[in-house]
Amino acid sequence: MKSDYRWVETIHRSKHLVHLIADDTNKRSLILKRPLSTYGDSFSNWCRETASLKHPNLCECWLSEKEDGLLMPYYTYSLLTRVEQKRFLKEYEIINYCSQILDALDYLHNHGWWCVDLKTDHLFLDHNGDVKLIDYTDKERTIAYCAPEALIMQPGCPQSDLWSLGVVIVNLLTGSFPFNAKTTFGMTWTIQNDDPIIPDSISDEMWEFLMKTFEKKPEKRWVNAIDMKNNLLSLKSRKGEI
Repeated sequence: MKSDYRWVETIHRSKHLVHLIADDTNKRSLILKRPLSTYGDSFSNWCRETASLKHPNLCECWLSEKEDGLLMPYYTYSLLTRVEQKRFLKEYEIINYCSQILDALDYLHNHGWWCVDLKTDHLFLDHNGDVKLIDYTDKERTIAYCAPEALIMQPGCPQSDLWSLGVVIVNLLTGSFPFNAKTTFGMTWTIQNDDPIIPDSISDEMWEFLMKTFEKKPEKRWVNAIDMKNNLLSLKSRKGEI
């Protein structure tokens, strides 16, 4: 069935134009991404590659009918919203959500995608309460979530995303970030040189888990996303709902 799309508003401009549109046929809201300027084959290839990625914890994307843009569902309920409602999440809740995120990262890494823009703002919940990661092929990284190696080389490595997830965990638990500075230069320096700031409210087991996640050298972190997931789930099994 052909859908009847109606433009509502443009909600973001960067290298992409991000439009909110209404799918009147299916009574739902969608996001349409189109290039801000003529990107030619590079944008078309990016759209096709993104649309080909299918995983339960990735936001589903598909090509527009003219294949000149990328369509995806418009999610409104984020993990940040849940945090605001509950005044931060319990560790066992974060373990449940992060195990889903790590499954998605394992899928992306096995398909050649890493150094994704993984941050709290990009994590949403669907109507079943399952995590959906958005903008997972966007290479515009947010410095507060960047691993040391991602600040000085491209394209980084899969372990760079595991570091980013560690930042997400601290943010969801406490509302703060493990590395802070007022300038981009200062943030780069502290990420590369300082120890993470992990509040005392976090359990000893989670503290040890995060300290390994924030090892400066990627080879000293978790082997891969599944290794990180298994160790994260072991925290829950050792102490119950910590």
